[in-house]
Amino acid sequence: MQENTEKQDRGLLRIEYILGSIAAVVVSVAVFALTLYVNTFGMQRASTQEVWGQFGDYFGGVMNPIVGCITLALLVFALHL
Repeated sequence: MQENTEKQDRGLLRIEYILGSIAAVVVSVAVFALTLYVNTFGMQRASTQEVWGQFGDYFGGVMNPIVGCITLALLVFALHL
């Protein structure tokens, strides 16, 4: 009985490690995208809605495929469990 509990604990630790790694990847990509944007276009604050829309399109275009692939990987992982 205790062996089964230890196996479940190892499985939970593995899942927590995987989820933490995925979160770290998403945050790293977001920081990289923001850094690349600031280095390219500067740090001045935009006063027009058009510029904010362009920034949103850029950031969404970078992050959506990454988050989508990670979501798909998590779905496959959950189905495997």
